[in-house]
Amino acid sequence: MSSHSIFSAPVGLLSAALLSAVCLAADTPASAPEPVPARAWTDKASLSLVSTSGNSQGNSLGFSNEFLYKWSKASLAVNFGGVRVETTNLTRTATGLNTQPGGYALTETEAKTLTSDFYFLNGRYDYKFTEHFFGFGSAGWETNKPAGLDSRERAILGVGVIWLDTAETKLRTDVGFGFTQEKPVFEPAGFDENHGTWQVSAKVEQKLWTSTLLTSEAAFIGNTKDTDDTITIWKTGLTAKLSDRLALKIGYDLAYRNKPNSVAVPVMSILNPTQSLGVVPVPLKKTDTMFTTSLVINF
Repeated sequence: MSSHSIFSAPVGLLSAALLSAVCLAADTPASAPEPVPARAWTDKASLSLVSTSGNSQGNSLGFSNEFLYKWSKASLAVNFGGVRVETTNLTRTATGLNTQPGGYALTETEAKTLTSDFYFLNGRYDYKFTEHFFGFGSAGWETNKPAGLDSRERAILGVGVIWLDTAETKLRTDVGFGFTQEKPVFEPAGFDENHGTWQVSAKVEQKLWTSTLLTSEAAFIGNTKDTDDTITIWKTGLTAKLSDRLALKIGYDLAYRNKPNSVAVPVMSILNPTQSLGVVPVPLKKTDTMFTTSLVINF
């Protein structure tokens, strides 16, 4: 028997096995790379700054930070920020013998006025019981002395409903009850710093284009001890994405309080203008609005 006849069978079997393996590999699709898991946390910081000098002098600083951490059924949001606006008023007076150059002395007096001094810190924890039903707990602190508020702390527990949750539209509403401690700059007689609180709120997010997002949220807050003491807050913003890290945001906030805080106004005697008779509480305006343009940095 020739060597050719001895090795022909094994070689044929090996060739057939290799050919089958190549065909099988060609018919089997390549496995797709594993998707990169989404990061659990996000953080957005915004900053706005305006400074003027010369004939008009003033400084405006606004900042905020929004931190969000997500689990499979829960999320934790922590936000803080503030707005400070300071303007300088210039008063000019002239004294002298005549109006000719050199015949009078000019005096300029500067007076700085703090027109806005608002700061806040709040946190909120949400837990989804089902796809559309959730519970939440929130706590916050704020101060706004030009509006007569030295400090306010509030804690709320409640439940809510998720009506829409798509890539383009998100809508939720919730209701809660809690506790408020408030300290005004001027505390009139009979003012109660501690009271129960109820709150009804709603939030919507709508994508207008691929890089533009409209957000709007409203809250109605009531005092369980004084039914006339209600607060309405409405915040809306339009964010345009400039890059993966930067965005431009335009915001408009409105706060309405049916029974606003008061300021102390001294009463002087009509017979002796230098004699003070004490102070009287004068209510501030019910509505405060704020318009901001900010640069947003995504981390």
